[in-house]
Amino acid sequence: YFILATTESHKVPETIISRCQRFDFKRVDIKSIVARLGFIAQQEGVEAELDALELIARNVDGGLRDAIGLMEQLTFDGKLTYEFVKKSLGLTGHKAIEQLFAHLIEKDVQKALATINEIHFDGYDLSQFTKDFLEFLRGKMIEEIRTGNSAGVPLLLNMIEKFQDAYEAQRGALIPQLPLEIAAVKICLGEVREVGEVEEVEEVKIEEKKEVKRVKKEEPEEAPLVEAVQERAADAVLEMSLDSVKRNFPRILENIATPSVKRSFQTGNAIKVEGYEVTIAFATNFHLEKVNNVQGHDVIERAFKKVFSQTVKLKFELGKVNLPSSLGASKATEEVNKAVEALGWEVEG
Repeated sequence: YFILATTESHKVPETIISRCQRFDFKRVDIKSIVARLGFIAQQEGVEAELDALELIARNVDGGLRDAIGLMEQLTFDGKLTYEFVKKSLGLTGHKAIEQLFAHLIEKDVQKALATINEIHFDGYDLSQFTKDFLEFLRGKMIEEIRTGNSAGVPLLLNMIEKFQDAYEAQRGALIPQLPLEIAAVKICLGEVREVGEVEEVEEVKIEEKKEVKRVKKEEPEEAPLVEAVQERAADAVLEMSLDSVKRNFPRILENIATPSVKRSFQTGNAIKVEGYEVTIAFATNFHLEKVNNVQGHDVIERAFKKVFSQTVKLKFELGKVNLPSSLGASKATEEVNKAVEALGWEVEG
C-alpha cells in the first residue's frame, strides 16, 4: 500500500484513480481552528486572548498546522495577546478597516485618503490591509443579503470591484498607496470621464440644437426632400424575385467569405423564388454537397442578407444549370475545381 497526496487530483490518470480509495481534505473553518487553538492553549497553560486566536485563524487560510505553528511563535512569556499578534503579522485591525469603510459610505474622500496614508506610514502591509478590507466588505455583503436588506448591496459590490482592482494593481505600483487612493476617489467621486469625451458630447448637443432650429424654419420647403429620402430608403431593400437574384448573383458571391463554398456556389443557378425561399440548382453532386450543409447554408444566407437586407431560406438541388457568361464558368473550370478540392488546396486571387 502507498499514500498518494495531491492538490491536483484532476491530473491523476484514470488507471491510478480506479485503484485508489479517495479521501478529500478540506480547509478547516475559522471556528474549528479557534476551538483547537483554545484547547492547546489550555493544555499548555498559555493565557490566550480570544481575539488573538481569531486573528491567527483568519490568516492561515484554513491550515490548522500553520495556525498551531503561528501560535507557538507568537506566544511570549506564557501569553498570547491581540496587539502583539496584530503587530507581528503587520495587520491594521478592525478599527482602521471600519474607519475607511465609514469614510467611503459618507463619500468623504479627504478622510478616506488620510486613513489610507496613515496606514501606510505606520508601516503596515497595504496588500494585507486590502485583503482584510475585501474580506470585511464580503462579510457586509453576505450579511445584507441574509437579512433581506439588499438596498446597500450595489454600493458594496462597487467597493469590492474597485478594491479588487486595487489589490491586483499593487504588485507593480511605484507608489504603494496609489491603487488604494484611486479606488477611494472612484467610490467617493464616481468614475471620471475624459475631458475630450465631455467636449465631444457638448459639441454634438450644440449641433443637434442647430439642426433642429433649421428644420423648424425650413419645414415647408424641405417636405419634398423628406419624401424623396423615404422613397430612396424604401428602394434600398431589393425586391426578392428570380430576376433580382440572378441580376445580383455576382454581388452575392462577393459576400461569401469561405473560398470552397464560394467556388461551388458560383457553379449554381437560381431556378425558383417563392416568397423568401430561393432554390438553387447544381449540375454535379460534388458542388451540391459542398454547399448543402450547415456551414454552407449559414455563409450563403448571410451573403443574401447583406445584398437583399432580409433573411431568406435556401434550397439546394441537382438540376440543369445554365451558367451566366459573366462568371466565366466552363466544364474545364469545374474539373479544375474538383481536383483542387480533392487535394485540399486553396486557390488565391
